[in-house]
Amino acid sequence: YQTNQFYSRYGLVAIQNYNSYMNSLNTAVAFATSIMALEIPQVITDFYPKPQDNITPIKDLNAIITFGLSVVPFTGALGKVSTIATGVSGLLTGRLKAPEAPDLFVKWSELGVSLAAAAKAYQSTISTSLQNTLDAKIDDKDNGINALLTGGQFLGVSQNFTQADMQAKMSTNMKLRAIALALQAQKAFIYRNKVGGTYDGNCHLRIGEEERPDILTLIGKKYGISGKIIQEGPSNCFDKHGVQLYTPDILPLDAKDDSCIFNLNVCTFNPDTFSGRTIQENCNLQGIST
Repeated sequence: YQTNQFYSRYGLVAIQNYNSYMNSLNTAVAFATSIMALEIPQVITDFYPKPQDNITPIKDLNAIITFGLSVVPFTGALGKVSTIATGVSGLLTGRLKAPEAPDLFVKWSELGVSLAAAAKAYQSTISTSLQNTLDAKIDDKDNGINALLTGGQFLGVSQNFTQADMQAKMSTNMKLRAIALALQAQKAFIYRNKVGGTYDGNCHLRIGEEERPDILTLIGKKYGISGKIIQEGPSNCFDKHGVQLYTPDILPLDAKDDSCIFNLNVCTFNPDTFSGRTIQENCNLQGIST
């Protein structure tokens, strides 16, 4: 009897913490979009001065919000993706994954409109998920609370966080991701050499037929971001995942945890197809629109 009381008491604590965590996620979405509204416009001014509003899918803006969601502590101190328990990570990538909305695009010229739409989509998903869990039987395989409480991952003392906490942790990589989206919209790509079947380590940032070292200089001088991340990150991401522009379900707070935060298409020099063709033509043969 006492054992049952013990487990019931801790089950209630875990459920209360889960409810608090979901409420915190709603707050995190609001904080994240506020930070994005403050900082991304300057990125667009610097790297996409003549933006088009029908190129970047809204899901790419949603992905930036996951920086903020990964900051939210379910228990304990402010964490990062590498410290999020498996069940919580599964919650963010499963029940709480925002709808893709394939026909919606980021309005860079009216970023506030797109941020409001992204926030609404995420907060609606969070509210629906919470309600579905509360309404479901505890052992329901899709929405039941049991799967979320397994392993005691919501036991502990809930922690508060502020927008300043979040901004300090996500600001640099948020800008890095936004720079990538701005360059993707202009069909920027990484061009790398392959000699004798192996890569020689030389990766070059290009837009069309032009190499763009000026972009690397601006990123380094104004944003303090290493050119190595810009040049080698996309190449490493492509080699690791085998697809262009791979995006993790949750973007990590530390670029060292994943080379895919800054990502561009990767075009590889191939002597068998390059002869007599321009770089753009060679990349087009690899399925890359330049």
